[in-house]
Amino acid sequence: MAYQNVGTPRFYIDFIQDWISRGIFDPDIYTDNNTTMEGNPFDLDPTSPCVFTIDNDAGYFSVDLTKPISINEWQQINYQGVIGHNLVSCNKFDSEGAIIDEKIFTRWNAYNDSGDYHAIHGNMNGNDIINTMGSYNLTNSGGGSGFTYAHNDGFHLKECSAVGSETGQITRFTMQIIHDTADTKINSTFNMNCLTFGKFYNMPVSPDLDLSVTTEFDGYDTTTTLGGSTLTNVRYTGAPWWRDSEGNKIEPWSVGESNGVSKRNGRRVWSMKFSYLSDKDIFSSNYMSNTYLESGSGSGYDTDDDLVLDSNDNPIAFENTLENDDSFVAQVLNKVGNGQRFIFQPDNTNNNPDQFAICQLDQDSLQIKQVAFKTYSISLKIREVW
Repeated sequence: MAYQNVGTPRFYIDFIQDWISRGIFDPDIYTDNNTTMEGNPFDLDPTSPCVFTIDNDAGYFSVDLTKPISINEWQQINYQGVIGHNLVSCNKFDSEGAIIDEKIFTRWNAYNDSGDYHAIHGNMNGNDIINTMGSYNLTNSGGGSGFTYAHNDGFHLKECSAVGSETGQITRFTMQIIHDTADTKINSTFNMNCLTFGKFYNMPVSPDLDLSVTTEFDGYDTTTTLGGSTLTNVRYTGAPWWRDSEGNKIEPWSVGESNGVSKRNGRRVWSMKFSYLSDKDIFSSNYMSNTYLESGSGSGYDTDDDLVLDSNDNPIAFENTLENDDSFVAQVLNKVGNGQRFIFQPDNTNNNPDQFAICQLDQDSLQIKQVAFKTYSISLKIREVW
């Protein structure tokens, strides 16, 4: 579907924003090795550069969660990305000070509460979404699988999978930053303004035809003087420029070279209604963080409703929790309903750069209306923010 048409929308739910809102992630508490970081890459705001320097062929930084998360929650992660970077064009220097042409690779890992290395790791197997390649296996620098790199500066998103042990709880995660070089000490300075990973959620149906896509030009005020002249005060014209590690202006959501001259103006707002959604698509079967099911409370559920059954096909427990139930309420509304930012793609089959936006739900409540037996409709208003 070409141009700016709305198809089946996709929500990229950034787990870091959810964890910060829940008080289990502190962006100011991290440790690093061969890596320095200036700025905050965890706020989903790519307008301010976050500058990294690695002084060897590899480095990493780790963040300890203030409270552990469950294995179920970590295993929902299916995308990762870097928003606003110059990982391709940044200069890399060998020990003699000469520039070398090498790529920078990244990979997320996680650790359980026993401290087991790769108890769960963000192995970046998966399909390219924009500006990346498939899972890459390093041949040098100690090797390793599941790394990813960008083809061009700007931003990239990639499908991934969280794999590993199914025991314990996740207490720490680490980003590895590495060059695919052998026996060469190198150093490099580059920017990765936003680091994001989480779960993308595709709406089960396309929105109704009666939708609107508004471009708001709300960044100016006008005043008429006593003499009839019109004075205009322009505060902003649209999303601000992104910045790289050298302070250069970068067109928002650009991939590749940006001349820092022209960009999209205005603020995009999508108003959509989704009709004839099943109860399973909207509601979570279990709104709790454990799988307890009261005896005799299985009425109203079908045998395929994610329930654990005994030998007589009687339900004895829920199979999923609120953390891993694949419903709109569990995976979207419960994580962004309080003003958290997310990445929005109005058509999940159109991966061109201009299809992405950082947004919030522009509503303080969500009305779910029943239109038929176990069938509902909802309306969403999504506003671009910066």
